[in-house]
Amino acid sequence: QAQERLFKGTDIAAGKALHQEHKCSTCHQERHSLNEKDYYTRPDRKVTSQEKLITQINFCSTQLKLSLFPEDELNIAAYLNNAYYKLK
Repeated sequence: QAQERLFKGTDIAAGKALHQEHKCSTCHQERHSLNEKDYYTRPDRKVTSQEKLITQINFCSTQLKLSLFPEDELNIAAYLNNAYYKLK
C-alpha cells in the first residue's frame, strides 16, 4: 500500500482537517490558478516521492509561518498522498 513506507501510523483525518484549516487549497488556487485536484496531480509537479512531499509540506509551513508540529506536517502529507499522489 502507498501509505505504508513513511506514513505508517499517521492520522489521515487529522491531516485533512489541518489541510482545510490552513486553507492550503485556497493558497494554491490563488497562486497558481488551479483547483486542488489539478494542482496536486499536474504532470509537471515537483513532488515525485514521499520524501519530497514531506519536504514540500515543511517548506509551505515554514514560509507561511504556520507553526505546525512535525507530526502535523506528516499527517498533512499522508492525507495528500492518500487523496492524490499515491506515492510509494
